Amino acid sequence: MPAVLYNVDLPCSACGRLTHTQDLQAVGHTGMYCANCYARCFFTCDECGTQQHSYDRVHHSGTGQYLCYPCDERISTWNATPLLSNGTRTELRSARRFGIELETERCNGYRKLRGKIVYGAKYDGSISGMEFVSPILQGDKGLWATRGFCTRAKHRGFRVDDDCGFHLHFDVTRNTSLQQRHIAAAYAYTYNFWTSLVQEYRSVDCRWCKELSWHGDEMQNIHHNFSRFCQQQTRYTWFNVNALTQHGTFEVRLHEGTLDSRRICNWVKAHLRFADFVQDMKFSAIRNMFYDVPWEQMHKAVTNTWNDTRLRRYFRKVSFSYA
Repeated sequence: MPAVLYNVDLPCSACGRLTHTQDLQAVGHTGMYCANCYARCFFTCDECGTQQHSYDRVHHSGTGQYLCYPCDERISTWNATPLLSNGTRTELRSARRFGIELETERCNGYRKLRGKIVYGAKYDGSISGMEFVSPILQGDKGLWATRGFCTRAKHRGFRVDDDCGFHLHFDVTRNTSLQQRHIAAAYAYTYNFWTSLVQEYRSVDCRWCKELSWHGDEMQNIHHNFSRFCQQQTRYTWFNVNALTQHGTFEVRLHEGTLDSRRICNWVKAHLRFADFVQDMKFSAIRNMFYDVPWEQMHKAVTNTWNDTRLRRYFRKVSFSYA
């Protein structure tokens, strides 16, 4: 039977200093540590109670808890809840599916929203808050779900800053490759219009939504290689075609961060209706309508695709405010 050591000094597994066994803290099979080294190298997760290395520690300033990565991931993030459309699209006027990503700078108490919203929450290293991600949305019900999230975010004092963005995905899997190229060309031609509806730094200084490296005219000659073309593009452009290969969507990354439900829903309406309008146009018609035309002509051409006087008035005011 091995001897039991009680009143002896043993070296700390970290600093090597001789320390009485009663003052050493055993950590699994890694060794025995003095109080100072244990406090420096390890912590006990407040959720699961296991001992973890300090570099695996996550501190939540709101609750004061120290959590290990698995517990933090389980408690602090969750997936979006699927939302079935009821078929109503009186307001949206588009059957196209879409998704929304809203980044925040501050979102204190957001974990209390779990189970109360259809939006999911995830980490994003480019922001100091959380990113809230919708499920696949469709019709007016998708707009209502977004308004519900924004209302709760407003009541809890969520905030955004210049590091945050609002990203819109819209589905193009039900479009042919030719229709997808029509849409891509129309967006490339109308870049100046869309930038007039957002803050200037999003089109000038933001590395997350750079200007396109390709021209709308290229879309006419890509033919069967369009998917490969999209795969080769960076996702950090204002109109992200790379999302086609991963999500079956085109992503508009241009908009600055916002939790204004009116702004968000109007942006969704504008882009879905625009995509619906141009998808079946010929390349020559798209080019003649949008490319190398006076500003007022482009503005009128794009806003006419919405067929919505109130929407035109709203974004006219937005563009004037940023002029």
